Amino acid sequence: MNLAVSLLAAVERNPESEAIVDGEMRLSYAELHARATHGARGLADLGVGRGDRVAAILTNSQQT
Repeated sequence: MNLAVSLLAAVERNPESEAIVDGEMRLSYAELHARATHGARGLADLGVGRGDRVAAILTNSQQT
């Protein structure tokens, strides 16, 4: 099972359960899925496709 399959299973089981807690900010599994889908669409719009490699350098926080 990969991360995407695990997230989809959690969305189906408990869409309103908390998936991420970062201080005061909380995201449900449904909200996390919506954000992930939005990010994936953005990458696709840039021409990134299945099998392409993408590197991400991120902080361990939702803050930018």
